[in-house]
Amino acid sequence: MSFSEPVVRELGRRVSHLCSNPTCGVETIGPHSDNSKATVIGEAAHICGEKPNAKRYDATMTDAQRDSIDNGIWLCRNCHKQIDSDESKYPVLRLHAWKIEAEAVAAERLGKAPPPAPQINMGSVVISIGQIGGQTAHTIVNHIPPPRTITGRTMPAIFVQRIQRSPVENMSVHVYADDLETRQFAVSIVDALTLLGIPCDRGVGRILNGYATRLTIYSRLAGESDPLYWLSIWLQSEGFDTDYRSGSHRNEVHVLPQVHGVPSKNW
Repeated sequence: MSFSEPVVRELGRRVSHLCSNPTCGVETIGPHSDNSKATVIGEAAHICGEKPNAKRYDATMTDAQRDSIDNGIWLCRNCHKQIDSDESKYPVLRLHAWKIEAEAVAAERLGKAPPPAPQINMGSVVISIGQIGGQTAHTIVNHIPPPRTITGRTMPAIFVQRIQRSPVENMSVHVYADDLETRQFAVSIVDALTLLGIPCDRGVGRILNGYATRLTIYSRLAGESDPLYWLSIWLQSEGFDTDYRSGSHRNEVHVLPQVHGVPSKNW
């Protein structure tokens, strides 16, 4: 089986026929040289694979679920090929995050004029006179990543509604190292959870023997009825590499150091 024509049509319409990859966003439909036709370079891609040998295949799903609109995402041909060429880089959770964010952006833009084209500042020209040795730099690149934070980010209403529709009890946040950046990022997560009505009464704790390899959310619940599932999808949409582990015996967020080499028993 494959997506029905109505599902394909609505997947494209729901994102204004723009590629749902947030780093792409190209137009996927336009005029054809034949006035009676349109050129379409967008495709309805399966989030969980359609067949057993397909990427991200989930054996627990029925055929109807695999070919439903909930399991589809609208992408340009290049991005469709990209997500099916690197399954580990584009897991199910990340693709759901793309889809929700793309639909939220389309809803926000509906009925509005497109934003003006950005102005590009190429920077100043640097001229060195009388320099002996060394190298004149026109652009300085800082290879140290900026500190992570949730503070100042805007969460779309659809995420807020889904996170707040059920209570989350006994929530806690733990760090794998006590360096300043890791702890401050964890504190920003605690602040965000508190604003969402998920109190973390114990503040930020310390994990000495954790097994997470990235920012990880452990939840007692599972799936779309779980508020922490939607929190993890939002974090993915904001660019944070996030794992969601359901069916756990606890509700916790584990925060790892951003840079390898930070002193910790876990690295």
